[in-house]
Amino acid sequence: MKPSTIDMLRAYLLTASLAAIAIEAAALLSISLFGVSEDVFTSTTFRAATVVAIVCIVLVTKRVARAAFVSALSHHYATFTDAHSSAICL
Repeated sequence: MKPSTIDMLRAYLLTASLAAIAIEAAALLSISLFGVSEDVFTSTTFRAATVVAIVCIVLVTKRVARAAFVSALSHHYATFTDAHSSAICL
């Protein structure tokens, strides 16, 4: 694999793990503060909703990163080094 692909996958995994931590913290707070039953968090519905939420957060992060890259290109903070290459100069 190319190093850029490995870096991209690491960023996705980091984003997914941070989303999972946030969901777990919200579950813990809802159990302790609001008295929600623990059975709610072991259901298939909750697990499916958690997977969907994590995937959505990763996709939103990907779009925000793409928008930041396009903005950097449009404001000339980043430029392509030559027309035939995909290398970027900051």
